[in-house]
Amino acid sequence: MIKKLISLIILFFLLGCSGLEFVYNQNIISNHLDNKVIVAINGDDRSEIALEIKRGIKENKDAAEYLLEINSTKNEKNQAILEDGTASKVVISHSLNYSLKNISNNCIIMEKLIVTSSTFDSKSSGYNFGTDISAKEVKNQNIKENINKFYNYLERDFGQGGCIDED
Repeated sequence: MIKKLISLIILFFLLGCSGLEFVYNQNIISNHLDNKVIVAINGDDRSEIALEIKRGIKENKDAAEYLLEINSTKNEKNQAILEDGTASKVVISHSLNYSLKNISNNCIIMEKLIVTSSTFDSKSSGYNFGTDISAKEVKNQNIKENINKFYNYLERDFGQGGCIDED
């Protein structure tokens, strides 16, 4: 009886999960920009932004049709300050200004400014390596969220029209 019950549970589990599909597609814009783009990044946290962008878009400097320029500004603001002058809550925001240009037509196809922010709590009044790691993780998540918002915007609006800076 127990063997039949265990067999039934395993069978139910296998049949229930047979059509499992992952919702998040890592290569969300691969059909639009993969191997067709050069990426130029200026501003704060360039290396982290470059790492995250290259996870979603493959560059091809030899046969590029588009130039994606990203200008980044990071802002850290102490939101809550304790009596001894230490910050207990810090807000980190990233403003990334994306500009996608068609190289052959020498025109801008789309521009988008995306601002994301996150907070983290400092747990120590003195120096704490955990706080540094927490701040770095929050910063990286913030950048990732910003770039994913751009990918969603790009997927929705890519090819909707021609150049936006034509006279």
